[in-house]
Amino acid sequence: MHRTAVRVLGRLADWGSFSVAGIFLLFVMGEILAPHAGAPSGVREWFGILLITVACCAPVYGLRHELGAAATSLIALGLFCLLTGLSDWRVAGVIALPGALHLLHALLDRHEPPLHAAS
Repeated sequence: MHRTAVRVLGRLADWGSFSVAGIFLLFVMGEILAPHAGAPSGVREWFGILLITVACCAPVYGLRHELGAAATSLIALGLFCLLTGLSDWRVAGVIALPGALHLLHALLDRHEPPLHAAS
């Protein structure tokens, strides 16, 4: 794949990471400032909150450790979907997009030959 395309994919992954994390944090702030439900009542709910937080915010860590952050995000999202029985897969797809893009970028970047200086 052309080096420019790999770089663009990396930038899209970064922008997607910040977008999903930012929107998630806006929802969290809205819930803190004007709660619409009571506090989580059990361990399952607290674990779900932890998993969705990791799934939304881990791709931002991909700026440093892309492959690990992408894997962590996608695994946390998968566990969240299993734990909560998430039925709207469009939401999971939007949350998974930055992690999937980081994963794809990390794999393509490893196989991309380095730019050589003219001999």
